[in-house]
Amino acid sequence: MRHAIRDRFAFVRIIVAMIAMSGGMAYAQANSNSLPNPYLTIDGWAKMPEGRTWGQTSQLSLDRDGNVWVAERCGGNTCADRPEAPILEFDHSGKLVKSFGAGMFVVPHGILVDRDGNVWATDSQGKDGKGQQVFKFNTDGKVLMTLGKAGVAGDGPDTFNRPSAVAIASSGDIFVGDGHGGDSNARIVKFSKDGKFIKTWGKKGPAPGEFETPHSLAFDSKGRSVGIIFETSSPFDTPRLMQELVGWTNRELQGTSHHPLLVVAVFIVRYLAIHPFQDGNGRLARVLTNLLLLRTGYSYMPYSSLERVIEENREQYYRGLRSAQGTLDRDESHLMDWLRFFLLCLIEQKDSLAEKVKREKLMSSLSVLDEKLLQLTRQHGRLTLTDALKLTKANRNTLKLHLKQLVQAGRLQLLGRGRSSWYEVG
Repeated sequence: MRHAIRDRFAFVRIIVAMIAMSGGMAYAQANSNSLPNPYLTIDGWAKMPEGRTWGQTSQLSLDRDGNVWVAERCGGNTCADRPEAPILEFDHSGKLVKSFGAGMFVVPHGILVDRDGNVWATDSQGKDGKGQQVFKFNTDGKVLMTLGKAGVAGDGPDTFNRPSAVAIASSGDIFVGDGHGGDSNARIVKFSKDGKFIKTWGKKGPAPGEFETPHSLAFDSKGRSVGIIFETSSPFDTPRLMQELVGWTNRELQGTSHHPLLVVAVFIVRYLAIHPFQDGNGRLARVLTNLLLLRTGYSYMPYSSLERVIEENREQYYRGLRSAQGTLDRDESHLMDWLRFFLLCLIEQKDSLAEKVKREKLMSSLSVLDEKLLQLTRQHGRLTLTDALKLTKANRNTLKLHLKQLVQAGRLQLLGRGRSSWYEVG
């Protein structure tokens, strides 16, 4: 596992170095190392049992209570011949709530907590009569459904060959992304909610409806399919495609043919299509976005979270990616939805920062009366306009103006209506 992590981060460093080596770029470059890190790393957040270490982790899922469910590979890269339970639930504090699935998995891959709280997990390899299956558990680890034949690889209605992902439609129908590159399948298999085979589609290839790796499946908030996010490149082609992409990006950023925001947007969508790592490409795409924008002069990036904006608009995110899927190498590439989404996210990020700066400026210039009103509100727990008049002896209209400004700045919140309204600390 250590070698895998080391190789992964070595490749990340290579990507970053290739982006940086532009031989005298014509655009201003911000020194990103001198800027503050807006993110907080909580080391050791997830507390494993004593003596157990983290193995490879492909996916995680959140349940309705906000608990985190993880499919972890038993301290290494496989659960074959290992005693650990790979399905783990952590609460908000990182405390391990429960674990189950010991002895059932070879290489756990996809995990999903559905709307009813059931836990779905895929086993993407087979060995010694185990694997190549999809399991449905209740939250206590009881097996409610099993799809596929244990240890049997195939492309029939009741077999899989390296199932990577599972998604549940609002109707309860089950969709399995069956395949993980190489000589595995490259298809989507649909079952009814009780596990009855309905149909399958897709095959290996670059054309529309064909896949290299159906790695992730997604539905929008109404349970409608938004497709399979990118048929990724083969491991053989990945180094060459990344080198070509980084070279193109550097040339375009040095030139004047396209605005740098468009270049960065295209780089990200191509990077996600290449899918250079087995997992974590989406998160790394956000890191690379921040890096490229910093290097093109957008020095505000560390002060407002682009990650938050994307997470709050995941439905549009997937739709933008889907619209570009399958057409990236064609003259009629459908990038408009993705470009629109990317640029709107940047606008929302910028507007969020501007509002934050506005509030900070207002907060930093509080008057004596503002400080007095805040102090009174903290002391009494709540403050009415009548109370403020009695305690401050200030003019009524002046008080109303200052209270309104404190509400706009987020320092106070106005509750109730009319004469019965009052203020509390925001």
